[in-house]
This record gives sequence, C-alpha cells and structure tokens, in this order.
Amino acid sequence: GAVGRGDINNVWVDPRLDSVNYVSGTIPLSWKAYTEAEDFDFKLYDDSKTKVLLAKTVKKKHVDISELLKLIQPGKIYYWSATVKGEPENQDRKYLHYVTKDNYVSFYNSVKQHDAAETDAEMNFRLGFVLEENHYIAEAFNHYMKATQLDPTNSLYRFTFMSFKKDFEIK
Repeated sequence: GAVGRGDINNVWVDPRLDSVNYVSGTIPLSWKAYTEAEDFDFKLYDDSKTKVLLAKTVKKKHVDISELLKLIQPGKIYYWSATVKGEPENQDRKYLHYVTKDNYVSFYNSVKQHDAAETDAEMNFRLGFVLEENHYIAEAFNHYMKATQLDPTNSLYRFTFMSFKKDFEIK
C-alpha cells in the first residue's frame, strides 16, 4: 500500500516572508507551488488564527497587501495562508503585523544611527538589509532601490535589489 504522510501542502512560502511587518506601501504576500496548479485559496485570519476575515481564490501566486487594507488595522496582528485549490487547508499560518507609524519610526530611528562614515548609497543599502532582516519588506525595497539609484555602478547593490524583487515577487 501507499505510505500516508498526513497533510501534504504543495505551497511553499519563503521563510523571509513567513513573518511580515507592514507599515505602508505595497508588497505582495507571495508563495511558490510544487505543482502546476493555477488556482490558489488565500485566507486572512485575525490574531486567533481561526476567524477568517477574507477567503478568496486567486490565479496568481500572491495577494497584494493593498487588497487587505480595508480589513486590517495598524497595531494589530493577523495571519494568512495559501493552499492549492481543492487540497486540504494549510494549517501553517504566516504572520502579518500591521505596525503603527510611531512604532516603526522608533525602530527606524534606532537602526538609522550609525557611527561609521558612510555615503548615502551605503546608508540606504545598510538600512535595506536591516529592514529586510526585521521583516519590513516594503521599506527594505525602498532603501535597496534608493541605494541602486544613488550608486548605479555598484554591482552588489544592483544584484541584491534584483534578487530581492525576484524573491518577493515584486515587479
């Protein structure tokens, strides 16, 4: 007989996207599929991880956070999941924290200060990295983009920015 493996989930979320701190801007909550599936069920939950605030079927491998803004509030925590349509629901919930502007500004100011001399491009690249590591994806995107604009000949900045956009499905 066949081996039973319990719930098989054909959706994979990059570990860097399994927790998102959102402040403003637009970013996709994205995933990859291990199958040739065309339809996916996306669900947004409240902080209990059980109450569904939004359930929709999408034909792409992401949901733009702008589609959720009418449902989410600053200072609150939410969870989301994506499943190949027709497959058992994915019990693995991904974390979405809608951070207040004040909390973000406080965090940002704490990481912006730096003792070593650096150019504006270096500062933006460093901040992009720190923000990405702390799951502020939209803000990291803006700083990586600014670094590449300030120093377009720097291949590290360009490569990092292009990889970042590809990894997070940002067009």
